Amino acid sequence: MRTLLLLFIVLIASPAFAGDASPAIPALSKTAAGFVPGGWTLEQNKEGDLNKDGQADLVLVLRQNHTLKPEKSGEFDPTNFDPINRILVVAFGVKDGGYQLVVRNNSLIPPIPSRGVIEDPLPKEDKDCVKIDGGTFKIKLELFSGMGGWDMGSRQFQFRYQDDSFVLIGFESMTVTRNTGETNDISANYLTRKAKITTGNIEDDHKKKVTWKKLPKATLIRLEDFKDGLLFGLPG
Repeated sequence: MRTLLLLFIVLIASPAFAGDASPAIPALSKTAAGFVPGGWTLEQNKEGDLNKDGQADLVLVLRQNHTLKPEKSGEFDPTNFDPINRILVVAFGVKDGGYQLVVRNNSLIPPIPSRGVIEDPLPKEDKDCVKIDGGTFKIKLELFSGMGGWDMGSRQFQFRYQDDSFVLIGFESMTVTRNTGETNDISANYLTRKAKITTGNIEDDHKKKVTWKKLPKATLIRLEDFKDGLLFGLPG
C-alpha cells in the first residue's frame, strides 16, 4: 500500500499533471506581492531576518490558480485534475527598500490534485506550516491519504543560510500507520550528523524504542536542489 501511495505522488508530480509550474519570477520587488506572477496567488508570507543583516527577509509560498472543466453528470474524466502547484520563494531585504530574490523551489511542496485520494500537504488551517525561527525557516508538510496507503503524519524541514545558499540542517518526521498503529518518529540534525529514531505503537506508550543513527558525512542539501518533501527520508 505504501508503494502505491508513493507511486501516485510521483505520477501526479510529473509534468503531465503539474502543468506550467515554472513561471518567471522578478529578481527584485518592492513588495512580497511583486514576486507573484500572473495566474498565481500569494498563499504564505513570512518575515524575519535570515541572513543577519538587520533587514526583514521574506519566505513566500505561491500557489497557482486553476479552474476545473465542467463534467457531465455521471461521467468522470481522470485527466480533469486541479493540481495544487506551489513555489517556495526566499527573498532578502535590501537597504534601499524592497527585496531581492535569493532562491526558489518548485518541488519541495509536491503538487497534489485538489480533489483526489491524497490530502493537501499544506493545509490552509495550519498558519504555522511555514515559519521563520531564530534566523532559520521551517516548512511542515502533512501526509494523509484516503486510498492507496495507510500512513499519516508530517514532515518538517529546517533551512539555514550559509555559504551563499539555504541548506537543510534539520528534519523532523512523525508517521502513524493507521491499520497497525505503528509509529515512527525521526529527529535529524545534519550539522551534528545524528538522528534519533523512535518506534512504537499508539496502543502502548510504554514500549517505545529509541535508536540513534550516525548520518554519513556529505554536502548539505541546498534548497534549490530539494525534491519532493513527502518522499524524503534518511539516507541508508
